[in-house]
Amino acid sequence: MFLKKSISVVFAICILLCACGNSSEPTDTSSPSAHALEEAEHAFSEMMAAFNELRYDDALKYVRTEDAAKFNFSDETQSAFYETMFAHMKTKIESSEQTENGGILLSATVTAPDMMPIFGEIFTRYIDSSIEASEPQSIGSDWRTRNEEILREMTSAENTIMKDTAVSVNMVNDSGSWKVVFDDSLMNAMLGGISEASMAISEALQEGIGLTGTDE
Repeated sequence: MFLKKSISVVFAICILLCACGNSSEPTDTSSPSAHALEEAEHAFSEMMAAFNELRYDDALKYVRTEDAAKFNFSDETQSAFYETMFAHMKTKIESSEQTENGGILLSATVTAPDMMPIFGEIFTRYIDSSIEASEPQSIGSDWRTRNEEILREMTSAENTIMKDTAVSVNMVNDSGSWKVVFDDSLMNAMLGGISEASMAISEALQEGIGLTGTDE
């Protein structure tokens, strides 16, 4: 089940994170051969390459049927965010192995722009703007545009901070083809650790401090 949740008070002005809920693997008694392992790795690589090139329809061809049906990339408040993050994403498959139920487990490293400093910059500019205005800034289209500008700015710089995340990806045989069981951990990795960044922002707001942990 996909979980639609607010990723932070600040960044919610422009996007909501549409993540994928944890999914259990359906039982498949087939025993993957070396060729099957290669096919599964190829399917995962093709899916990630398609996401990287923003070919969403092609990417979803490699996602398990019930998971693919729950994706929605048409929301305008999220499209710019996904496009920016996916365009800078890189993937490396580390290993693959058969699971006890006949599926295949891939170990991979996903590299994407680190959301922690991006959220930190958005948070800081929001606070600074509120102080200058002597009152909290309204959450609306103006801030959505500013956040999209900050995101593009921080991901286009030569010194963009990237985050490497190790993920375990379950592959299942779906109608004769190896497909990805898409879950929260994979989406979080593709979005540069957005879950951890959201939590840090929420804690900072609750404690009344910045991400650096220093009091003003």
